[in-house]
Amino acid sequence: MAGQASGVVGNYIKSSYQNSAKGKTLRRLADHDRRVAGNNPRESRAKRAEQSAKKAAGYGFGTAEAANTSISSGVSEAIKQLNKDDKNR
Repeated sequence: MAGQASGVVGNYIKSSYQNSAKGKTLRRLADHDRRVAGNNPRESRAKRAEQSAKKAAGYGFGTAEAANTSISSGVSEAIKQLNKDDKNR
């Protein structure tokens, strides 16, 4: 249950980051670098295209992971407390 809730929130956060102005700029730069690299034999252009694509795809991932962890931990702790309170009754 906690994993599902944190996954939904994490996906929403990453999506929000990806759709922000910076996320859109990163996607445009990645697309530009990919088109410039094209069939060009220069290794540096291909490498730059790969790096910018990874950067655009990963934008917001760290924040989403942090949200997943904190939500999951919080829900798990709340469930532990509820179970503990039930046993003390």
